[in-house]
Amino acid sequence: MSFSDYFDMEKEIIDENCLILRIPFKEDYLNKIGAIHGGVIMTLADNASGDLANSFGMVAPTLSMTTHFLRPIIKSKYIYAKAEILKKGKRIITVDCTVYGDDEKIAATTRTEFAVTKKK
Repeated sequence: MSFSDYFDMEKEIIDENCLILRIPFKEDYLNKIGAIHGGVIMTLADNASGDLANSFGMVAPTLSMTTHFLRPIIKSKYIYAKAEILKKGKRIITVDCTVYGDDEKIAATTRTEFAVTKKK
């Protein structure tokens, strides 16, 4: 079992430049103030962005990831991450991602850059 398998992620491909991952809410994901832990949010965003960047038949490991936490997710049946390609270059793929709950209010945003290293 991989680290990501712990989260029971479900993927919906919107098109070649966009996908949504979602995970079911679990009490285990809460931090001390009762909100979804930032590490869970970043894991979901990293997986959504990485799945999208690596969907072009290339191996593209993460170069950098910047996260902005905007509001807490307190209670939600699911937690969602919507990843969208911002720029796909020959050597770098840039992906923006929004994380939100069932209310669709953005809780966090990320921008991640991936280095295109080789074809699969």
